[in-house]
Amino acid sequence: MFNVWSCRWGGLAANLISTNNIDDRVYGAIYRILNKKLDVLTQYETEKPEDIPVEADGVSIKAQAYIFKPSREPGRLRDAYLQVMLIGLRQHGHSEEAIEKVKKLAESH
Repeated sequence: MFNVWSCRWGGLAANLISTNNIDDRVYGAIYRILNKKLDVLTQYETEKPEDIPVEADGVSIKAQAYIFKPSREPGRLRDAYLQVMLIGLRQHGHSEEAIEKVKKLAESH
């Protein structure tokens, strides 16, 4: 969902929400980082990361993600932010079908 204001992007940014729908997906990438680097990132994000279940390549793992309290109603994000997201999805090997789903969600508000 795009419901968090980002000063860096001057507009709305992506956020995770629970829909309780098993068919809903989040497309992205998982990074392994050192705890001390996570601590630095947490200071920057000003929120503590939450444990979330993730399935990657058919394997279930525990990951952490920053989930923010919505600061705006869901809405349209800046084109530059969307383009960076789509480039990242392509770089991480997501299908064009997944990329189109993200683009459609972003443009639907």
